[in-house]
Amino acid sequence: MFTVGDFLDLYVEKYLFEDLDNMAGLTPKKGKQEGAAGYPIVLTVFAGIELLGALVRPAKFDVGDGRKCFRHYWQECMYRPRHRRDIADAIYSLVRNGLAHGFAVKGSIWVCKNQPNRHLTRDDQGRLWIDACELIRDLKDSYTNHVKPSVLNKTSVAYMNMQTRFDEMTKEFTTEVANSWRELGSLQQVASEVGTPVGTGAAFSNGTSSGNLALNHAVTSSFPTNKGNP
Repeated sequence: MFTVGDFLDLYVEKYLFEDLDNMAGLTPKKGKQEGAAGYPIVLTVFAGIELLGALVRPAKFDVGDGRKCFRHYWQECMYRPRHRRDIADAIYSLVRNGLAHGFAVKGSIWVCKNQPNRHLTRDDQGRLWIDACELIRDLKDSYTNHVKPSVLNKTSVAYMNMQTRFDEMTKEFTTEVANSWRELGSLQQVASEVGTPVGTGAAFSNGTSSGNLALNHAVTSSFPTNKGNP
């Protein structure tokens, strides 16, 4: 049985955190200012926040509750101080949705790296700053402090809640895979020896193959990052 603990170990502690650590070390090519992967880091962290929020919330999993999942984890696990806690919805609308749907933030929002004093502050010109590396640290710290202890205590109420949410998520996504997989039937079949997949986890499957059909991990590519509003 693939438990929520197995899922978190593979998809969060290995795939998510290792990808983020690698992106955190990226620097622009010589002679360029762009290419440090600031936007991809922010977008990846926000996907992790939404995922973890879905698992730790007491409410039944619903694919339409992305904002609620993000808000719950941001406020209850990452940023308790009110001046950061209260901006969850604005961050979701302006940054998460902007990057997810158009790879552009909405408003005067600047992404930097390794400038922790700027993180989640506004300067005298009204610009909001997000330090991508600090965002990674905040996510990892919150996981260590609020999620990992529950994973290690499988008899706790918190762990049982996460397992229930994970079971609901698995059921929802497995159904989606079953409904959508047929649409891939026109693709050319290639022998499995051609190309080696980076990840082999199989969290959600339509039951027709031993491979991971829904969340197969792939090498994350690094994209240029815009330092401010494009």
